[in-house]
Amino acid sequence: MNLPSPPGLRRGFAAGPEACVRAGANLIVNTDANSQYRAADLPLLIAPILDGTVEMVVGERPNKETEHFSILKKGRQRFGSWVIPSEGG
Repeated sequence: MNLPSPPGLRRGFAAGPEACVRAGANLIVNTDANSQYRAADLPLLIAPILDGTVEMVVGERPNKETEHFSILKKGRQRFGSWVIPSEGG
């Protein structure tokens, strides 16, 4: 897969899942590469999909508890959570 350099955020995020679908993937996990998600948590993330409870899971970052997040990043996270509310929210 050849992407223009730099590919841009939209193209970069779309390229991986598109390649997975072309390869016949049944399940795709897509995270950013800044080590904010632990690989050990992937089984917990996909469990509701595998047991047929849901079709898609969106991860949640513990915004208030993450001390290294800047005020700007925390604000953007709150906005994103407002735009895509959780099941309980």
